[in-house]
Amino acid sequence: MDASKEVRRLRARIAQLERQQTTNLRTSTSAKRNAAAKCVESEQIEQLKLELKETNRKLEELGNNSKDALEKEMNQLKGKLARIRADQNKQQLNIVALEKKVAVLNETINGNGLNQLKQNRNDGKKSVDKRHKCTHCPYLTRWSYNLKMHMLIHTGQKPHECQECGQRFRMSHHLSNHQRVHTGERAFKCDHCDKSFIFPAGLNRHLQNVKHL
Repeated sequence: MDASKEVRRLRARIAQLERQQTTNLRTSTSAKRNAAAKCVESEQIEQLKLELKETNRKLEELGNNSKDALEKEMNQLKGKLARIRADQNKQQLNIVALEKKVAVLNETINGNGLNQLKQNRNDGKKSVDKRHKCTHCPYLTRWSYNLKMHMLIHTGQKPHECQECGQRFRMSHHLSNHQRVHTGERAFKCDHCDKSFIFPAGLNRHLQNVKHL
């Protein structure tokens, strides 16, 4: 039974018992009743008092239990809501991190940024806010760093200089690859023989030759 309905029912029963008790007390003093009737009536009154006391106890117990149950349910809902919000925040952070990584990779490959990716991903959905726009072409991006890297294509700037030969590069990882020419480091090794290469392109060509042998 619903707690509020049970509370109303018990309160109505208390009022009924109180009225009946008052009536019985009045009639119990009537001179027309004999001693036996008064004795029976007295027992009825005592029974009504006990029932009234028990009903009040149940009402108080029900009220306390209802409050405890509601507080328990509320705390459970709060915990569930907190978990949902935590999962949403975690998912949002993962999405942002992945988008940034994709943006850097796309910029490295062809400078297209997230345009095509966003177009495919948001097909039929609300487009993602892209605040940073290139003044030389239609390129748009959400992050200022991507626009900064993209602008190097138009300006021709190569901020990363080799300290050994003075050759300059637009991207830092291009400089890192170039420096292996001076250090002699051959980080790309063939799994089929003892040969190693400075650049991955050299290893790829070698593997193609090995494949056709």
